[in-house]
Amino acid sequence: MITVFIAMKQEAAPIIERLSLKHTSSPIFETYENERIRLIITGLGKINAASAAGFCLGRYGTDSHYINYGTAAGKDMQIGKTFFAAQIIDESSSKECFPDIADHSFPHVSLHTVDKPILISNSPESISTGESAEISISDTATMSLSAAESAKISISDTERRSLSSISTCGISDVLTIYDMEAFGIFSALKNAVTPDRITIIKTVTDSGTPDFSKTKQMLENSADTVCDYIEKLADETEEHNNNGFCGNPKVLKFDNSFIEKLCEEFKCSESMSIQLKQFIRYMDASGEHETLLKKLDDLTQKGLLPAPDRRHGKQALTILMQI
Repeated sequence: MITVFIAMKQEAAPIIERLSLKHTSSPIFETYENERIRLIITGLGKINAASAAGFCLGRYGTDSHYINYGTAAGKDMQIGKTFFAAQIIDESSSKECFPDIADHSFPHVSLHTVDKPILISNSPESISTGESAEISISDTATMSLSAAESAKISISDTERRSLSSISTCGISDVLTIYDMEAFGIFSALKNAVTPDRITIIKTVTDSGTPDFSKTKQMLENSADTVCDYIEKLADETEEHNNNGFCGNPKVLKFDNSFIEKLCEEFKCSESMSIQLKQFIRYMDASGEHETLLKKLDDLTQKGLLPAPDRRHGKQALTILMQI
């Protein structure tokens, strides 16, 4: 089963239509499904999104691959495009998480989750938050929450951290987009399922001045490729479940014991472990097994592995991921 979380019915409508999902009885969250795919309307924001994910785990268990899809905001050049989130940063807490993505159906970006709709000026450096929300990136950004409510936040440190983190995640072009739900979904699921079974997909619909008629058309345009990915994932999951597998349908050449041994050699922290595992899955899916083994051997020959401590391990990991 594939489970799709979407914040608003308007965002979900093209997906529901193309996948022929039928409304089903649910005590809390509006739900649509067929025999292979379940779609849940979460409502806006991290709290609603996390609640929907928790409800789903409690009601249906963990035998699923989980997708969060919806609108996001980004710069003008990103509008109308669909992305995978390879990194998620919660703006309010600065916490990070890393979905484990081996697929490249969509470009990979860093996704920042914000708590409230934010309005900004439409300057060349402006971005927004998707659900009628906007934000301006500068040393300080002014958020207008209503005519009577405003606040100033500094996001330059977060932006700099995003750039440095992305460079070690295998993302070649530094791109950042904004939403209001992804971190809530991931946080609620991460203790119950592995990161390779959580996928975040976002379509950028505006850069600060939402036009809802255009948003609807962009979601219609992206629905075919998003549904193709969902159905491909459902096919793979069904095939492997029929063959006795469950969870991630990708069968790795490098088994878990190999990966755990590497984590020890790199002296990995939790975030380093996630990055290393994601990179190995990417290399495995790309058929670059020999390239990875040669690079590891080179690091060993140069005395960089095993690393003497975490700082040196992080340096070795950066070199490894420059393949």
